[in-house]
Amino acid sequence: MNSILGGIGSMNEASVVHGLLEDIQKESKKHGVSRISRIHLRMGSHCSMVPEELASAFKNASEGTMAEGAELNIGVIAPRARCDSCDIEFDVDMIKATVFTCPQCGGKAGKLVSGKELEIALVRGKMPPRS
Repeated sequence: MNSILGGIGSMNEASVVHGLLEDIQKESKKHGVSRISRIHLRMGSHCSMVPEELASAFKNASEGTMAEGAELNIGVIAPRARCDSCDIEFDVDMIKATVFTCPQCGGKAGKLVSGKELEIALVRGKMPPRS
């Protein structure tokens, strides 16, 4: 669907979940969905969120909404960097290194391209019966 946050920083899980739910419900209503049954999020392994806390916050925040009882799946995305010299992307180990060396040319990576994001990947819902 779309990227909500590209590195969450100091926001806590509850406020992030409220924002996600608002966006998901708004978009679902546009498509005539009456009940949300499943949500898939993609979360970078170095996002400042904790998956278990995010799931707990979702359960609490979704009570009384069209997403109450929805299955929440959180897929973890490994960090990747892009080389400034040869423009390839490659996996990085952010625990072992703060500077990333390109495996192809030996150049230094210019920027991290994944690993800190939180994205809505998929929302499934139920449409009301047609009369």
